[in-house]
Amino acid sequence: MRGPRSSPEPWEAALVTIIFAGWFIVASAQSMFAGFPTPKLTDQAALGMVLFECIAFAIAAAVLYARGWRLDDLRFRITPSRSIVGLVLFGITCVIHFAVWVLIGSTIGGTDVLLNFALATSLSLPVALILSVVNGMFEEFFLCRYLVEAFAKAGAAVALGVSALVRVMCHLYQGPVGAVSILGFGLILTLFYWRYRELWPVMFAHIAADFAAFV
Repeated sequence: MRGPRSSPEPWEAALVTIIFAGWFIVASAQSMFAGFPTPKLTDQAALGMVLFECIAFAIAAAVLYARGWRLDDLRFRITPSRSIVGLVLFGITCVIHFAVWVLIGSTIGGTDVLLNFALATSLSLPVALILSVVNGMFEEFFLCRYLVEAFAKAGAAVALGVSALVRVMCHLYQGPVGAVSILGFGLILTLFYWRYRELWPVMFAHIAADFAAFV
């Protein structure tokens, strides 16, 4: 069995990035150029996003399988201790978000974008949980397990930088403060992944962050 390479060919990295993040990057760019209109996140829209991410993951999984990936390559181990670490990571990201909001929110502006987004979010608890789990696992598999490993041979700065760039580009719709907060959030998770190569804690932290935001 041929395992996945830590340095895939450029066309593979580009294709996988388009599958995972292409639509989100385009939609976020459109939102930015349109002046950050407030998206309405309802149960129907959330379930549509869940379906989209499941389909995108299935397509990407087929590509990765053809490139030599197998189930064992996911490095996906769920344990209570790893979940606790994920909660600690979530707590750290909350501190960073609060610091960004207080220290630079009034300087660069954009806190109103996040507030309006929160007010326009209306999800039932089951849908909020489903979206949080699917989105957290979907994003962190791609941003940490794939992108960080894909550029690992180029060094930490490049691997974490590429992952952070794509993450921020996917979340530009959250406005300036949101983008800076997402950058801090992503750096904490990718730094942890780079050091320990554990995927579930970063996924769990992302799931917790999404659920807290949605409810």
